[in-house]
This record gives sequence, structure tokens and C-alpha cells, in this order.
Amino acid sequence: MRKFGIEIEFNETDSNGRTVPMETIISALNAAGIPSVREGSRFDPHGTAWNMKTDGSCGYELVSPALTMDDAANLIPLACNALRTLDLRTDSRCGLHVHISGFGNAPMHTLRNVARRIVNFEDTLDLIQPRARRGNASQYCRSNMLAHGANNVEANASIWSKVHLCKSYAALIELFNPITYRCEENSRRYHKLNLLNLNNADENKRTMEVRHGAGSINPETIVHWVRFLDAFVNVAMEQERLWRRPSDTEETQAVRFKKMTRGVPATTAKYLRRMATANNGGIDPFA
Repeated sequence: MRKFGIEIEFNETDSNGRTVPMETIISALNAAGIPSVREGSRFDPHGTAWNMKTDGSCGYELVSPALTMDDAANLIPLACNALRTLDLRTDSRCGLHVHISGFGNAPMHTLRNVARRIVNFEDTLDLIQPRARRGNASQYCRSNMLAHGANNVEANASIWSKVHLCKSYAALIELFNPITYRCEENSRRYHKLNLLNLNNADENKRTMEVRHGAGSINPETIVHWVRFLDAFVNVAMEQERLWRRPSDTEETQAVRFKKMTRGVPATTAKYLRRMATANNGGIDPFA
């Protein structure tokens, strides 16, 4: 059964600008039924608690243990409501990162399909997110696509010509997570799709991390985003041949959205369109 690790970034201050101590947040989470500790705590020897830690880019980060989809649907609302009770907030610096498991023994053609499908739909996913998560707007959530070309059409053709040549984790990482920021090795992970964990020696810890999501402590937003990623990856893993996206002039975003949400629960697809409409000035980009 696939599991998910969810990282929720949020600010350290409430709406009045007052810093909320980490211990206050941990206490609120525990009271809400979310077993939580400060990261690295000796009180979590089995790694099953939610971890609170500071985040240099925005304030705080709450990291879940490995969750099933049912776990996420039940526990995310409890965690988010505890944060909202403390009047905590997110802003454009915050991200929502989802680690997706199930790739420990996956053959290379499956890994290529999943990575390629996510990047294929990068610009469509951009329209669901706020402008701060689009293109290369965030240094911590850079475009996998635009690392290969000046525009989506050019980049799409470039990636397509190379992805079939990837015969190892290292080759796949080099293609989708190139060094792009200040020539720093650490910048590899700061892409919308981060594949670095595929190189983990422990098969159970080989994940793909989707960093595309904007920071949120809205439980509906988080649960629907995870449900979407679950269904999206399932479709990619079932494909023998990978669909190649036509050029932008041959296919509308409405058609792409329909293809992207194949196999996605109808309520989740509808919620994603609501998000897209809210993030595009009240206009549905998929209409």
C-alpha cells in the first residue's frame, strides 16, 4: 500500500505578528490527537510521531510520519485545525511537500513514466497553484521542465528525447533534477519534482517528492492534493507506453486537465478546478 509523508510549512507568527513558540504548537497538536515531538526528540524512538522543526525560509514545518491515504484523510484535519486554533498562517514563502512511496522495487520504465507524466503536466499544475509556485518563481520550487528549454514546447521535446535513455536512478535524477541554482549540489532537490530519494539504499525509503504545492493549513486543500497525487501516480504506473503531449498549439488546457485527472475522484477534480479559479482571478483556466 502506498504511503505519503507530508511536510506542511507555515509562519511562526499569528495574525497579530506574535511569535507562537514551538512547544505551544506541539502541545496543541498532542491535545488534538496528533502525537508530536520536536524533530530529533528521544521521545520518538520509532519515528511514528509528527515532527515539528524550524524552517529557514518561512518559519516552521510540520512533518508527518508515513501515512496511508486513509490516515491522511483522518489526521490532516486534526493537525490543521490545531494550527488554525493558534491563529497560525501561511504566505507565499510556504510550501506543501508530499513524499510518495511505492517505488522500492519499481522497474525503470515505471519510474520514467511517473516522472515524465508529472513533468508533462507541470504547466497545467501551475495553473492550479498561486503565481508564487509557477515556473521558476520560487527558488525552492523550480521548474523541472524549464531547466531544459526556454519554453514548455522546447523543453518538452528535449526531455522526451532523453528520458528513454535513463537506465539508472542517477541518470533519471540528472535529467529531472539538474543543478540549477548558484551551481550548488543541494539545489537539485529544489524542484517541483524531487527524485533524489530514489537513490536511498533502503528500498522502503525510496520516494518521489512533489514540492509543487503552495503552503496551506486548509485540511481540504491538503487532503485533495494528496488524493490527486495518489490517483495521478497510479495511472502513470499502470501505463506501458507513455503519452507524449502535443505542442501547446494543438491542445488546450481544458483537454490537458481532463487527461491529467483521469482516475482522480470527481470531488477532487472539482476541488482542483475551484483552486485554479481562485488562483486565476476568478477565471477557470480549464473551461
